Amino acid sequence: MIEPVIYKIVNAINNKIYVGSTIYKTKRWRAHKSLLKNGYHHSPHLQRAWNKYGSENFVFEVLETVTITNIHDREQFYLDTLNPEYNVCKDAGPRGSRLGIKHTEESKEKNRQAQLGKKLSDETKRKISKSNTGKHTNKGRVLTNEHKNKLVKKDFFLQFDLDGKLLNKLDRIQIREIFEITHLANIVSCCTGRVKSAYGFTWKFYQENQHIN
Repeated sequence: MIEPVIYKIVNAINNKIYVGSTIYKTKRWRAHKSLLKNGYHHSPHLQRAWNKYGSENFVFEVLETVTITNIHDREQFYLDTLNPEYNVCKDAGPRGSRLGIKHTEESKEKNRQAQLGKKLSDETKRKISKSNTGKHTNKGRVLTNEHKNKLVKKDFFLQFDLDGKLLNKLDRIQIREIFEITHLANIVSCCTGRVKSAYGFTWKFYQENQHIN
């Protein structure tokens, strides 16, 4: 069930907090705990505190129940007014925050290994380097610049309400974060006309140089 909220994760020992937003509050808290338990949380400040004080000293609290259309504005309000100590980025908007930051496979692997206190092997570095060259595909084909450009254009989507009102222009990372999904198959199906809506909205591919109000 979709329930958009602004929430905070509170350290009961020192009252320091992390502020976030989600449309699935139960799943979001579960996801946070999973990442923290395994040492992979995107906030190193929260991760260090979790490691130091223990999971039993952190609680999840809803600050406000909101709507999809104002979720970023309300999250920004709380980021500005509460100044949460555990947030790395204090920009909540769909065009800002960590959602717009793309990490290479190498940087993500280094972060994982740093948490584990291990060093990358030469073989791992070689594989990561190869994955970042863009010289291979699922079927061994080399991607041309034209093909790459087409893929980039489809990395952005326009989100509409069911009455056809434009709500947002979102990239893949932002959509995965907001709707807490791994794959965008349903949204792509909506864009191609296979289904009428996905996650309570209609969607279209964003075309380069397309004017949006």
